[in-house]
Amino acid sequence: MSDKYQTTTLNAADGHTFNLSVLSTQQPSKGAVVVLQEVFGITNNIYAVGEEFAAAGFTVVIPHLFDRIQTQLVVPYTDVKQGVDYVTSLDPQQTLMDISAAVEYAKQFGAVATVGYCWGGSLAFRSAVEFPVKASIAYYGGQIANMCEQQPEAPVQYHFGKLDKFIPAEDVAKIRAAQPDGEIYEYDADHGFSCNERASFDAEAHQLAFSRSVAFLSEHL
Repeated sequence: MSDKYQTTTLNAADGHTFNLSVLSTQQPSKGAVVVLQEVFGITNNIYAVGEEFAAAGFTVVIPHLFDRIQTQLVVPYTDVKQGVDYVTSLDPQQTLMDISAAVEYAKQFGAVATVGYCWGGSLAFRSAVEFPVKASIAYYGGQIANMCEQQPEAPVQYHFGKLDKFIPAEDVAKIRAAQPDGEIYEYDADHGFSCNERASFDAEAHQLAFSRSVAFLSEHL
């Protein structure tokens, strides 16, 4: 874990205690960003993107969603199946309880948004449906197409890679049709293009998507 973060614990509605990593911005805070992890856990990259948002003026809150399985659980990027197995072993309602607790905690830092990657991208969309967030940003969330008929209560920005084999073009088209007010961007990049620890990392796509994310957050928080 990055030594820039402070670690605290929270209790979810069902009594589960989990870890939370918090990073304060060195600027006057523009609000709080709850960063939601990939299927690989709280990796160095998740901490790194949190640092980018903190540098842009947001307080960062990262709930450790795998703590219901095992604390400090991180899966190698080469073992996607193991990560997916861990995710599918979790009760989705319990995961939402953890996110809800993190969102409530983050309110002390101002207006709250969720930003998620991969599994977390789908959770970010769900957060906009379920929780009183002011905005959500979903990076390559593979399950969004399955629930896109649900209507979010907050503005949502979406980022997809045109080369993503996990999210076909027809899924993105389905989301566009169901969410006409959504801010949807596509890049000539693969799944995981914002993760600097993966072979699919695309620096140009990441920087463009991140600049759009900061502008979106600045508008809505």
